[in-house]
Amino acid sequence: VNVSSKFVDLTNLLLCNVENDLPINQQMITATPVILKPGEYLALTEDKSILKSDYNQTVEAYTREVKTLPALNDDKGTIAIITTEGTFLDMFSYTKDLHSPFLENDEGVSLERISLGQPTQDANNWKSASTHSNYATPGYVNSQVRLSNTPNDGEVTVVPELFEPVYGQPDFTEIQYQFGTSGHVANVKIVDTQGRVVKELATNVLLGTSGVFRWDGDTD
Repeated sequence: VNVSSKFVDLTNLLLCNVENDLPINQQMITATPVILKPGEYLALTEDKSILKSDYNQTVEAYTREVKTLPALNDDKGTIAIITTEGTFLDMFSYTKDLHSPFLENDEGVSLERISLGQPTQDANNWKSASTHSNYATPGYVNSQVRLSNTPNDGEVTVVPELFEPVYGQPDFTEIQYQFGTSGHVANVKIVDTQGRVVKELATNVLLGTSGVFRWDGDTD
């Protein structure tokens, strides 16, 4: 997705894996001019027919076939977007542990970025695609996307306050914080109506000035 206000020519961009902070398996997105408009989405695939067969809600107008994609193993990996000059624009290192704890099988389930405004590498900013979306949204907005909602200074908010794990929309909640200064330490616990701790989200975590903790409704 093009998160800028500018038109982006994809001939200037490459996909790659990363090893020892260096790009490997570099693959061109396109050899001919393709312009991505501000806010526009594009799904890349090696085979449009297979993608459409696996995910019938694929928006074909916003998908593009490429000859080869960098490796994206199920268990863990790193994927990056770089310029032809080698400048890193974005990079994501993932493991299968980022998937929902309720999934019995994560085969074919996309990991989705929740907020485009939160850091890419924040583990709380990634979640399994929803059941309602058939676990992927090729060519359009992620099923788990959340608009950035910055609390006021010194404020901690829970958004939403009601959710239904796994099958609901929304199926998770975020504990969002915003402070005027850094250096705060957080202990975040979920308790039931009897005051018993059912989940510890954070223990003595050093905070920045803003961020989120995510709870999927699971317990320890």
